[in-house]
Amino acid sequence: MIFKCEKVDEHLRERFFQEEAELREKEPIRYYKTDLEKISRWWVNETRDIFAWCEGWDIYGKILNGDNSDKFWLKFTDWYSDENLACFVIDPVIVNRDTADCIKNRSKIYTWDKILYFALCKDMSFAYALPILKDFLSSYGGGEDNKYYPDFSVKFNF
Repeated sequence: MIFKCEKVDEHLRERFFQEEAELREKEPIRYYKTDLEKISRWWVNETRDIFAWCEGWDIYGKILNGDNSDKFWLKFTDWYSDENLACFVIDPVIVNRDTADCIKNRSKIYTWDKILYFALCKDMSFAYALPILKDFLSSYGGGEDNKYYPDFSVKFNF
């Protein structure tokens, strides 16, 4: 399963935003902030109609307080239920950051350490979602940082 980084399709964003608003009415705490309106790129798996994105960083809030976790959203458009949005909060560990070899070869190893929280689509099992999440993160690498480190690899501690 391959995810490709693409510019956000504005028509799909609007449709997803409307669907998200309906979900927010049902579960306001879970769906209160996905940053769907702020993103410019997302990762798409066209084979399975899955769209994924990372919530924006709150540098003045959580990061300054020592929370480096990333929150990812996966939208399963072919899921049988209207509750088709999954969320994962993951702690990263970045290996080989700014070493001489890393800079010279423009490479980096991203290690995703542990899943701190997750909420799955209605009737979705963790065993089903985990390989999809790993496929997405293998394509995502470091997100926008991939332009600086195009030769990256991804490891998982979960």
